[in-house]
Amino acid sequence: MRWTRRVVGSRARARLAVVAVLVGAAVTAAVPGPWRPHELNSSVLDVVALGDSVPTGHGCDCRSFAQVVADDVGGQVGRPTRLDDDAVDGATSEDVLDRVHQPQVRADLDSAALVLVMAGANDVPLDPGTGSACPSSGDRSCLGPTVTALRTALTGTVRAAQASPSHPVVVLIGYWNVGVDGAVARGRGADFLANSRAVTSTVNDVIAQVARATGSVYVDSSAALLGPQGSRDPTPDLQDDGDHPDDDGHRRIAAAVTAALRTSGALATLRDRTVLRP
Repeated sequence: MRWTRRVVGSRARARLAVVAVLVGAAVTAAVPGPWRPHELNSSVLDVVALGDSVPTGHGCDCRSFAQVVADDVGGQVGRPTRLDDDAVDGATSEDVLDRVHQPQVRADLDSAALVLVMAGANDVPLDPGTGSACPSSGDRSCLGPTVTALRTALTGTVRAAQASPSHPVVVLIGYWNVGVDGAVARGRGADFLANSRAVTSTVNDVIAQVARATGSVYVDSSAALLGPQGSRDPTPDLQDDGDHPDDDGHRRIAAAVTAALRTSGALATLRDRTVLRP
């Protein structure tokens, strides 16, 4: 999502008691085929995060969802984990595709067992008044070229990760909103919230389609923050900008990702991967 400087704090963790009820609905669409064999060069399980300011943990004095996932997966597979967070604030999907060919990111991917990708929100700038990505409020007809470019960039990113000698599990993560949500969005009017969520649905459809086509795991974070029916108020899980998750929000997204890894069988694969002996 878009980069803006924020000063916020974490909220009470008591609200997380309901996360388990919500994450099941966030695991949808793509269930990959059989996972390829994987051999690690060390006992450390490497996790790589790619994408925009959500996986960077921008503005939050907390662990990003990517770090929470890495920690949780390590505990469940019985191995230490290391996160290489190669996400960049403000990145578009094409920016992410460019990054996977940079030497340092390429090196990170070559040893990765798990790759988390969250990109696409910055591909569709919204009108700050209407929440629409097209000139007319509520219109999505102009999104054709954007959708095509997003699909191409995400597919290229996944294929580049899958081409790594480590044969990582790749997770594609959708959005609850590509713009602001909660109280901030409601302050801009009912049309803004409805239109921005409609655009988000279009973006998520593309992300899910790419996940299915590439045999990746898809996670819809909207169920984690908005609830199974989309009626939950995400304000308590967002920073004051209404855009970026706070500590609670990151934990909710992480719980949805971990649930998807378990449901798809990828977690068992990560647990069973062997370490090369000298």
